[in-house]
Amino acid sequence: MKQKKKLMLVIIFIICILATAILVACNNKTGTQNVGGTNQGNSNSNNNADSSDEWITQTPATCTANGLKYRVKNGVREEEIIPVLGHSYSDWTTTITPTTSSEGKEQRTCSRCHDVEYHTLSALVDGTNGLEYTYSEKDHAYIITGAGGALNEKTIEIPSKYLGKNVIALGENAFSNLQKLESVTFSNKSVLETISDSAFNNCPEFEEITLPAEITYISADFVNDCPNFKRISINGESEIYSAVDNVLYTSDLSVIVAYPTAKAGKFVIPDTVSSNNVTTTYALAKGFAITEFDVESENSNFEVEDGVLYSKTQRLLSYPHAKNGSSYTTRSNLKGIGKYAFMFNDSLSELTVAETTNGLFLIESYSISYTSISKLILNSKVWKFDQYAIIENKKLTDVSYNAPDDSGICSLDSYCFMNNTALTEIVLPANVELYETGGPSLGDPFTGCTKLKKIEVKQNENSKFKSIDGIVYDNDVETVWLIPIGKKDVSFPSSVKSIATNVFKYDDSLNYDNNGLKYYNNWLVDVNSSSSDIVVKEGTIGIAPMAFNRLTLNSITLPNSIKYVSPYAFRLTKVTSFKYDNNFDYISNFAFAEFDYKGKIDFGTPSYIGESALYFSKISEISIGNKNNGNSTVVKEKAFYCSVIQKLYIGNYVNKIKKIEDCENLTDVYVFNDRLVQDETLFSIFTFAGSTVVQKFWFASYIELSDNAIKKLTRIIPFNMERVDDTITIDNVQFYCYSRKSS
Repeated sequence: MKQKKKLMLVIIFIICILATAILVACNNKTGTQNVGGTNQGNSNSNNNADSSDEWITQTPATCTANGLKYRVKNGVREEEIIPVLGHSYSDWTTTITPTTSSEGKEQRTCSRCHDVEYHTLSALVDGTNGLEYTYSEKDHAYIITGAGGALNEKTIEIPSKYLGKNVIALGENAFSNLQKLESVTFSNKSVLETISDSAFNNCPEFEEITLPAEITYISADFVNDCPNFKRISINGESEIYSAVDNVLYTSDLSVIVAYPTAKAGKFVIPDTVSSNNVTTTYALAKGFAITEFDVESENSNFEVEDGVLYSKTQRLLSYPHAKNGSSYTTRSNLKGIGKYAFMFNDSLSELTVAETTNGLFLIESYSISYTSISKLILNSKVWKFDQYAIIENKKLTDVSYNAPDDSGICSLDSYCFMNNTALTEIVLPANVELYETGGPSLGDPFTGCTKLKKIEVKQNENSKFKSIDGIVYDNDVETVWLIPIGKKDVSFPSSVKSIATNVFKYDDSLNYDNNGLKYYNNWLVDVNSSSSDIVVKEGTIGIAPMAFNRLTLNSITLPNSIKYVSPYAFRLTKVTSFKYDNNFDYISNFAFAEFDYKGKIDFGTPSYIGESALYFSKISEISIGNKNNGNSTVVKEKAFYCSVIQKLYIGNYVNKIKKIEDCENLTDVYVFNDRLVQDETLFSIFTFAGSTVVQKFWFASYIELSDNAIKKLTRIIPFNMERVDDTITIDNVQFYCYSRKSS
């Protein structure tokens, strides 16, 4: 046993010696970096690195990833990125040949990493191959949406079918920015129906198109920014269109549909063309190379004077873009300037509208828009500037209104002077009418006029508006009607209770705060927040027009400082919770129009609730005139028009309230106001009130109804009302009830 133990100890000793030797050998083979200036480990490897610039690849670069190399020089490790190699693909090889009913495939392989790239080959067509298509499930057909592999073609032929299905349309911007495209034709078998807006856009060499006879709709803007476009023809007989002398008409030649941009010289209007069609005038507005107009002798719809086209009804219809001269004065005694008459004109710098004795002179939409006119002189009394009448004129600096103000009105519709970015000031006639009844857009006439600093209104005894320091107010200086965007650091007078312009909403010089709210002069002017819980900051005194327009929110919290609500402030706003615990002072016309909140709002005792203030509002319960804040409330006619209000609380401080009509859901009216009962004003509010059929009237216990009042009460609706035993207590006041008799 002792000998066996000795043998075991010897074996263990030998194993330990061998293990130690192996570890030392491995350490010497691997080596270590230079530490503290002393080489350790593999002396040959590190000594060479210390003394040479030799780089060692740590990670090789591949086709898709950078590599890494390093060297150790003078004891310091240096590293460099080895740039990605990128694929080295072979030529494309077709693996599936395309046919007329199926797409093909092709592939190529990287010689380094053997990655394979695949590509779809368009199906073969009876036209230009390689175009891009989108399938329309509705039509079971294809729409061409891009040039695809035909980007460098000079001529493109539109096929009749793709993958066995009809090609029926050229989509919007289908052929955009094709620098070499000169012409487009269509397969003889084409069934194309539609050419969309800007189907050909910014194609500088594009000259002509031959349309298929089957075409049924062509956008008036199917060609844009193609300065050499000269010719339009049709391949065959079309039931919808005709092409005569490279101009596209309707088949009966009554309407000009498209006029080529670069078709130059005089254009003679055929005797078949009608004068009262804006499609025609728009087409002529895009005829940039027309030098003058003339009319065939048998055409009784038009007149031409000095090459300019007029209607027999004394409207200026179209001014030729390439006409000589930089200034023009219209003929006298016109009735208006027609839609698109000067649009896109780059030749004129000065336009004068001559005096007229025709009372209703109209400047129609887009009539003087997108031009290079810098000076506009209006010697005619203008009855109305239509929406978008004089817009996007980047050089317009001077608008002079020199007509007398002795009669009639001058109406400025929404956005009629929009985006004239060089305009600095303008003087409006004394008889000007603004856009107060112009519909829910409430578009400021001067939206986007970023340099405008002064708007003046001439004065006479009938003026509704007046200017103070370049800002237009009503005569009582309670409403701001027009304010120039370019005028900064404005302080409104303390009398201002309403803003009737949404120009601030689109003022890019105003910034949103961290909560996505934009303010001007302590007025909230816009909400653009990612949060669904909007908290308006303390100190805000009013809500500007359309500040909450079309928002869907969880909650709106207004500070106690809020006093004023402008027109359309909450238009089409949908909110679950509305938090406000103070008195509004002034609620403008349409302030809560189409406001989608189904709870109760206590408006306090505002001095004014405007016409249609709650137009189609979904507020279920409304309280007015219940708080003593020194005001007495005047409620204008139709303030609650077509709202879905269910319960109305009329407080002690309501001074006057007009008819409440067409409130089909109004079931209960709670009357705190003894005076309205005693002078019997209350009963006239609901008499003949359209579809308003109140179920119950609740009167505070301190109100006694006279016999005459009871008679009037029972006649409010076509059903008798009677005193019932129901009572209710609200704010420590007990109410008794008159209810409609059951039939």
